[in-house]
Amino acid sequence: MEVGLDFDGVFIDTSLVKSKLALALYGVYIPPEQFKREVVVGCGLLTDEQYTKVSRTASSDLELTLSMPPLPNSVYFTNRLLHEGHGVRVVTSRDGYNAWIAMQYMLYYGLFLTLSGVGYRIPKTDACRGLDFYADDDLDKLIPLVGIVPRLYLFSWPYNSHLTIPSNITGKTYSWSHIYSLISGRNVV
Repeated sequence: MEVGLDFDGVFIDTSLVKSKLALALYGVYIPPEQFKREVVVGCGLLTDEQYTKVSRTASSDLELTLSMPPLPNSVYFTNRLLHEGHGVRVVTSRDGYNAWIAMQYMLYYGLFLTLSGVGYRIPKTDACRGLDFYADDDLDKLIPLVGIVPRLYLFSWPYNSHLTIPSNITGKTYSWSHIYSLISGRNVV
């Protein structure tokens, strides 16, 4: 199976760093589990411009990125999928230097994956062609992939758990063991 995965929010949790940056830059405390554009800007905690600055600062610093741990079991289950013969690639909205940082992060953790950086607010349609499965923590990035990727999953977090999944999105995934089970057909305890 050809598998595609987002980077931020699926491999790495940048929300704690973004929360600390929002406090340092703007004096606003935002709980990490709520750090998503729709929540932060929608509730008026930061402007769209401020949110963008926080996000870009968090993703453009190699040392800061390497200090963030991978999501639990992401490295382990990615390696299992590769060992079992699945193709796994990362499709991220990062581009240029920020995509390079994401690649360095993957290499740091021993993951030798293809990474496609499509750019900020650019649909991932071209980069996802040929995939059988794709997971992202942003529903707005999944919707353009309907009809392109047969199995689309929203990686669930507190900031997106309230969302109703449209019928043309396969469902939600809650953990890396769940992702592995969905792809391999094996239940993991």
